[in-house]
Order: sequence, then structure tokens, then C-alpha cells
Amino acid sequence: MVGVLPQPVFMALFGGAFICAAIYLRCVMKLSQNLRDLKRRGRALEAPDIHFSVAGVAGLIWLITGRYATLGDEAVTRWSTAARILLFLYIPVFLAMMANVIVDNVAQPLPTSQ
Repeated sequence: MVGVLPQPVFMALFGGAFICAAIYLRCVMKLSQNLRDLKRRGRALEAPDIHFSVAGVAGLIWLITGRYATLGDEAVTRWSTAARILLFLYIPVFLAMMANVIVDNVAQPLPTSQ
């Protein structure tokens, strides 16, 4: 057992979280590429890029609130909607996994020295 879950259930949860995160990253990469193309054409200049750093917080806020759909580009709307759905699926699964691991670590007795 891993935490309160049997190991096969935990591994299925881990696999699902991994796949969800990988697809989310693919959607964010395509969204970022489409945003760069729009900016080169002089459109969507106010839209922040999504970066994996502190500077990307504005892009993440735009993703969560759905503001990328207001740009009027079909590809950006499609990729941002897919990324948003995957993000909201991934967060609870990731938190459940981490809570399960923490419960497992807390429940195990400390080793004693002999």
C-alpha cells in the first residue's frame, strides 16, 4: 500500500496525472506558438505569453480566467480551452497523489537506532 491507497490504484493515479500533465504541456506549447504568430502579425499584443517562470504568472491568470478566448483567434481559443480543462483535471489528481504520499510518510514509524 502507498498511503491509504493500494499500490495499483496509486500507480493508475500517477499514470493518469503524468499523461494529463504531458498533454497539458503540449497544449501550452501550441498555445504559446500561436500567440507568437499573432504577435508577429500585430494582433494580441496585450496578451501575455505563458512561460514556466515568475513572468508566466500573468499568462497563467489569463489561462485560468479564459481571457485568451477574447482574442478572437480560433486556434488560440481551442488550445487555451484544452489547456484550461487539462489544468483543472490535473490539479486535484496531483493534490490527491501528494496527500496520499504525505499520509504514507506520516504513518510510518521512525527508524530506531540499535
